Amino acid sequence: MWDSATVMMLVKETGTTLYMTLTSTVLAYVIGLPMGILLVITAKDGLKPY
Repeated sequence: MWDSATVMMLVKETGTTLYMTLTSTVLAYVIGLPMGILLVITAKDGLKPY
């Protein structure tokens, strides 16, 4: 049904999709987690009110 070129294309593009998804997830954690913690800590009624 599928020839080897089609299978290789699907494997390659699946790898590309996984790479893009994992990269964006890691970047979201690296940027978003510290930002969220900073916003909670410095909020008016946050963990450390001034």
